[in-house]
Order: sequence, then C-alpha cells, then structure tokens
Amino acid sequence: MGPMSTVRASLPRLGELVRRFNRRWLNPAMLRRAGDRHWYAGFVEHRGRRTGRIRRTPIVAHPVEGGFAVALPYGDRVDWLRNLQASGSGRLRSHGRWYRVDTPRVVPISEVPPGLPRVTRRIAERSAAPWLLLATHPLDGADPTDATRG
Repeated sequence: MGPMSTVRASLPRLGELVRRFNRRWLNPAMLRRAGDRHWYAGFVEHRGRRTGRIRRTPIVAHPVEGGFAVALPYGDRVDWLRNLQASGSGRLRSHGRWYRVDTPRVVPISEVPPGLPRVTRRIAERSAAPWLLLATHPLDGADPTDATRG
C-alpha cells in the first residue's frame, strides 16, 4: 500500500462529512423554522432507541394519499428512521400541523401514492435514493394532502 492510498483510507468519505455538517450545523438551524405553516421543511419527532429521549429531525415531507413521502438521500439506515421503525410511531409537524405517524415503511418511488409533485417524482425516478412512506393520522382532523394549502 503506497502513501496515497494510506491518506485516502484515513480520510472520511465525502458523504460522511456532509452528514456530520448537517447534524452539527444545518439540522439545528433548520429546526428553528421546520414545521412552520409557510416553510417547506417539517420535522419528525421520534424516541431514541437507546436513550428513550425525544428527538426531532428536519425532513422535507411531501403530502400524498394516506400520509407523506420523504426522500432518503442518506439511505434507510439513518437513526431517525430506525427510531421510528423500532417504536412503530412518532409525530410529524408539517405546514403548521401535527400528524401522528404509524407504521413507517420504505418503498420504491413507483409505490409512492399520487400527490408527489411531478418534478419531484421525475428527479426521484432518476436517483437511487429510497423513499419513505409515512402513514399518518392527523391530530387536528386535517387531511395530509391539504397540508400545503391554506
């Protein structure tokens, strides 16, 4: 193994650097506005698997029939998703409303129900990122597909 391969092996991958930056800087900044009525991003509230503490993670949730669709650009092994799947439920705040999340499941883009913006669906079909379908129940009686209206 030459000196260049040693350097490469010791440096974190770019994706890991982006994740660290997001966790340390971007996510806390996003959480200041996430879930507000006129903000594009919401957040998912989940209970930690080991600590039992309530956590909030900013996400971009698109309302679709039966719930919300969320892109998983970092894959399906992210902590917040693993926490939701372990507990079976959580809460989502999107466009000023709270929703209970039940039975979150990862599905291919072809199985995401109608409601996803056309341009978002086209981009998703060209990417290898999996999608998460959050089956939700509104806590205030609102229909998730009305989340961006009003």
